[in-house]
Amino acid sequence: MSRFTRPFLVLLLLGSSVLPSGAQRPASPARGYSLARIRSNPFPNELNAAAKANRIVWAFNERGRRNLWVAEGPEFVARQLTQYGQDDGQELTSVQLTADGRFVVYVRGGDHGSNFDDELPVNPMAMPTPTKVQVWVVPFEGGAPRSLGEGDAPVVSPAGDQVAFQRGNQLWLAPVEGAAPAKQLFTARGSNGSAKWSPSGDRLAFVSRRGDHSFLGIYRDAETPIVYVAPSTNRDDSP
Repeated sequence: MSRFTRPFLVLLLLGSSVLPSGAQRPASPARGYSLARIRSNPFPNELNAAAKANRIVWAFNERGRRNLWVAEGPEFVARQLTQYGQDDGQELTSVQLTADGRFVVYVRGGDHGSNFDDELPVNPMAMPTPTKVQVWVVPFEGGAPRSLGEGDAPVVSPAGDQVAFQRGNQLWLAPVEGAAPAKQLFTARGSNGSAKWSPSGDRLAFVSRRGDHSFLGIYRDAETPIVYVAPSTNRDDSP
């Protein structure tokens, strides 16, 4: 069984045990449904698993309050990890665990399910200062989340020590524990993203979109930062 199918089977087998104890369950057919009841049904998504640890993480939307929940085998008892207490419209996306399961990386903010620009803030509460779209990290064991900086589409290195992400059409890199500020890897024309690490973690493939065409690129290091491999022919523009 692959590590990708395992967490889904876990959720199916455990059933209601992964539903937070305080969540509102759907009403029975005998009681009927109201619009308010339908809109308040809890919704889990963004399920992911650690590559080398028996741990899973997912996002959970309960009455608009979006939080991360985790569970660890063999019992897989659900536990709330973050404590966002408002229905403020801030999505939790790109949820992932480091390979060893020590840290959870995610994006808070933006609107990734529509034609809205993913990197622009969403402000349904009309706050004077909108919530920024940021990459965050939080220990699996619990604690306060730490921002790795404004950005989107993070990818954790195979060693679990670095996070690459998009910001302003460029690629940035930050240590996973947030011990130092994120730094821009290079400056290149076009919109650069869709990053993927090599298995060894010493190179980073990405797509450089140039409007009517795209290139596949590889970042090596600061001395010879970019090698453009070939024009991208993939329909989804991913390396």
